[in-house]
Amino acid sequence: MNDLRYAVFLFPSALTELGAALDPYLQDGPGGRHVLCSEIDSGGALFEMKVHGLNEQGGVLELELMVPVGMVKLVIAVQQDARFGFVRKPKSLAAAGEAPAATPSEVSLPAAPVD
Repeated sequence: MNDLRYAVFLFPSALTELGAALDPYLQDGPGGRHVLCSEIDSGGALFEMKVHGLNEQGGVLELELMVPVGMVKLVIAVQQDARFGFVRKPKSLAAAGEAPAATPSEVSLPAAPVD
């Protein structure tokens, strides 16, 4: 299994339009609600996202979600063993206009899907 995942953020209007149909696939994170995918394909009119879940018997289930490309706001590639999120600058660096390098302990990661 590839360690690369994709956090797909949709426009607020898309979240409203898709409503309850999309809710089971959304995760909350520091950047907002998003879909964490194992694969994406943006090559057509529909943006395709592969996600993993569990069926009633606890077996792994691979689902493919498709939404119009215009609903996608942002896609972030995430390494599964790395951290994803946002970091606050220390005040001393922020005042100097310098950005510190983020370390894994400084950022937060949404829960990974079941493989």
